[in-house]
Amino acid sequence: MPDSAAVIETADLTKTFGKVRAVDHLSLRVERGGVFGLLGPNGSGKTTTIGMLLGLVAPTSGSIRLFGHDHNGVRDEDLQRIGAIIETPSFYPYLSGRDNLRYFAGISAHSEPGEVERLLDLVELSGNANRKFSTYSLGMKQRLGVAYALLGDPDLVFLDEPTNGLDPAGVAEVRDLVKNLGRDGRTVILSSHMLAEVEQVCERVAIISHGQLLAQGLVAELIGVQGLFRVHTTDDARARGVLAALPTAHDITDTEGGLTVRIDADPSDLSRALAASNIYVRELTPVQTTLEQYFLEVTGESSVGSYGADAVSA
Repeated sequence: MPDSAAVIETADLTKTFGKVRAVDHLSLRVERGGVFGLLGPNGSGKTTTIGMLLGLVAPTSGSIRLFGHDHNGVRDEDLQRIGAIIETPSFYPYLSGRDNLRYFAGISAHSEPGEVERLLDLVELSGNANRKFSTYSLGMKQRLGVAYALLGDPDLVFLDEPTNGLDPAGVAEVRDLVKNLGRDGRTVILSSHMLAEVEQVCERVAIISHGQLLAQGLVAELIGVQGLFRVHTTDDARARGVLAALPTAHDITDTEGGLTVRIDADPSDLSRALAASNIYVRELTPVQTTLEQYFLEVTGESSVGSYGADAVSA
């Protein structure tokens, strides 16, 4: 395998269905290891993107590299290193959870003895492994789907909306499971429309809207580079007027104990401008934003809308 830090790279990846452009010149890079979030509303192109990466959907144009290899369709060697659940996992309803996994492990050339029991334990289904799949709760079905995706110990795992339809307890269980999966060198791609889910689980994220990539990077960096500062001076009322005259200062807001201001330049420029007006800075500290605030800014939307109630509450 070529030595590459990226397990996935796309360049101008595009997919059209008739007159609808589902994915629009998507250039994505996913580093090896950890949990990477694909964040976007339903219909934003996430599932179509995953389908192209898995070779299930033919791109209209653009290129894909997996594990450092160029390809027009997923190579057999690469496919053996990938696990996935797309949307709702499907199993045989009258087989038990254990027998379902045994069946799929039996048709996998890379499953090892004892793997089924290890995975059942990993997803905390050992105590219910002999129950028929049809009797499982939705959360149990999703966890069995994760176990299925891990058969053969893949290097890259795609999980498409794994918490859809779950109650709060089920959401928490699946979140904890996904977070742990990215801690052993495996790369997990989590597709979700839930802002809180991505912020809590993912180290890196790509924000997709209307098939276009709006931003990607470390979550901590994306929510920390907004240039929003808390300012407290010897005369906040006059400071507001000085800041309003600066072309690099925006979104000035009065707060309890000072102001907040978004700065496009070095914060020291702000201090110098205030000092030139005999106003001295007592506090100039960056304001940590949330992924929700960052999302609203890059998408230009006024609310989380289709990102669900859980988008704004853990």
